[in-house]
Amino acid sequence: MNVTALPFEPKVRPVRLTVHDFDLLFRAGALERVPRVELMDGMICEMNPQYSDHSFIKDEVVAALRAAAPAPLRVFSETSLILDQYNMPAPDVALCEPFPRGGPLPLESVRILVKVSVNTLADDLGRKRALYAGAGVPEYWVVNVLARAIHVFATPDRGRAVYADARVVAFGAPLLAQTVTGMTIDTAPLL
Repeated sequence: MNVTALPFEPKVRPVRLTVHDFDLLFRAGALERVPRVELMDGMICEMNPQYSDHSFIKDEVVAALRAAAPAPLRVFSETSLILDQYNMPAPDVALCEPFPRGGPLPLESVRILVKVSVNTLADDLGRKRALYAGAGVPEYWVVNVLARAIHVFATPDRGRAVYADARVVAFGAPLLAQTVTGMTIDTAPLL
């Protein structure tokens, strides 16, 4: 067999997908082998498996938000959200204003996003917090399961991709939402 060398050195580099590309792959069934994925910075990222600690806390957060959220706000669990052309994460919980259903959550409907963190705390407080602040998500909560506390971020500065307001609420203490007037979450069931 006679093999001829290429006249150039091929470069290996990742291909940055758009949300549209990601959606086409999903609808064509190309992502069926990977059960939980999200698009981050144009890359398809497999999400961690969810164990009982994560699922329990997520379900309690959903119940607490449903009990406290004023109408017409709705609670969604593990629904994809389009942030921009290259990012379609799947937050654990979202509190949204009404919108026509079908497809991912529209960014403009989001009031609060919640991420339950067992072993992804550095990413949730780092890259994802900056991503959500840069997209203008009004309020972002990171439920730190191991520390038994909720990091609450509000007032996004989109240009700097940071939140101006940050505080920590211990499990068991009432959590007053910053962006939904008068909404207080009972965190006692998280204990």
